Amino acid sequence: MTTPGEIRRQALAILESHWDAALQATLPHPMQYPHRWLWDSCFHAIAWAALGRPEGLVELRSVLGTALPTVLGCGFLPHMVYGDPDRTGGGVDRGPLAGMSSFTQPAVHALALAEIGERGFEPPPWMHRASADALAWLWDARLRDGLLTIAHPWESGQDISPRFDDWYDDPGFASFGEHYAKLVRTASYDAVGVAVSNSAGVVAPAGFNAIAADAAARLPASPELRGWGQELARQIDRQLWNPEEDLWDDRPDEAHRPAWPCATLPTLDGVLGALATQSRPRAERALRQCVGDGRFAAPFGPRFLPAGHPEYQPDVYWRGPAWPQLNYLLVVAARRHGLADIASELTETTLRGVVASGFSEFWHPETGEARGATPQSWATVAVALLAPVEARF
Repeated sequence: MTTPGEIRRQALAILESHWDAALQATLPHPMQYPHRWLWDSCFHAIAWAALGRPEGLVELRSVLGTALPTVLGCGFLPHMVYGDPDRTGGGVDRGPLAGMSSFTQPAVHALALAEIGERGFEPPPWMHRASADALAWLWDARLRDGLLTIAHPWESGQDISPRFDDWYDDPGFASFGEHYAKLVRTASYDAVGVAVSNSAGVVAPAGFNAIAADAAARLPASPELRGWGQELARQIDRQLWNPEEDLWDDRPDEAHRPAWPCATLPTLDGVLGALATQSRPRAERALRQCVGDGRFAAPFGPRFLPAGHPEYQPDVYWRGPAWPQLNYLLVVAARRHGLADIASELTETTLRGVVASGFSEFWHPETGEARGATPQSWATVAVALLAPVEARF
C-alpha cells in the first residue's frame, strides 16, 4: 500500500515540475494544458500549502492579482490566463479579452485562502479584499432571480456535463469545440470584454452557486457579502432542491427552462449543494449517495453519473469518470455537516483513485485507470486529505 509519505513525495514532484515562473502558477499539465486556470490554481494552492510550501500563496496572489476593472466594478477573475508564447490560448476563441479568457470559473479562491491560512501561510489583507471583490462582481453581473448564472459551460468547470446537453443543442459531441465556439459567439460582453450573459440562454448551476455561497461565508470581514451568501444558500435550497432525486438541480433561464430537461439529470454536481445548505438532513441524503452502496459510489471515488444511468460513460470526459477536485469539495461539505463517516470513506476512495491513476486529471471510477492528462496538478489536492486518515496507512 502506498504510504502518506510516498503520496506527498509524488505530489511535490508533480507540482515542482509543473511550476511556471512566468505565470507564477502551476500548470495543470505542461503539454496538454500550458495555461493558468482559475479553479485549478485554487486546488494547487491548497496542495502546496498542505505540503508546507509557500508557492500556494504565490499562486493565489497571481490569480487574485489578475482581477480586472469592469463596467460593473472591479473583481472579474478570468477562467484562463494564457501561457503560450503568442498569448492566445492555442488559438481558441474565448472572447474579446487579450491574453486571457472573457469568462470566469467557480469561486474556489475563498476556500483556498482559508485552507492555506490554516496551514500557516496567512494571506495579506488585500487578497481577502480581492476575493470579496470577485464575489461581489458575480453578484453584480450574474445574479438572476436569486441565483448566480453562467454564460458558458466553461464557467461551471464542467465543460460538457450532461446537464448542458440542451444548451449545446447537440449531445453527440462529434466536434464539441464548435459547440464551445457557438456559445462564445452568442455571449454578450461588457465594454471591457467580460462576458455578462448569453442570448442562447444562461444557466444557474447547483455546484457553481453552492461554491459561491460557501465562499461568501468564508469572508467574515464583509457582513454585506455574508448576507448575500446566506440568501443565496436559501435560494439554492428553495429553487434547486429536487426531493425525488435528493439532489440539487440546475436552473436554466425562464425562456429556455421547458426545453432544457437535461438540467435536472442526476450528476455529481447536484451533490455539491451540500456545501451551501443549512439543512443537515438534505446534505446527508445527497452525500450518502456517494458512499457505501450509493448510486454514485465506486471503488475509486464517486462517479459523475450513476452507474445505471443511460448517459453513464466511465471513460468519457464529464460523462461518468471520477474527478479529484469534485471529490475534495465533497469531503469539505461532509466535514462541514459533521458527517465524519462519509468524509472518511470519500477520502479513502479518492486517495485510492489518485494513486491508482498516477495523479490523473480524471479516472475510471470502477478500475482507477488513468484518463485525461497524466499527471494533472489538481490531483495533488489529495495531500490535503491525508491527515485524517494517516492512522489507517
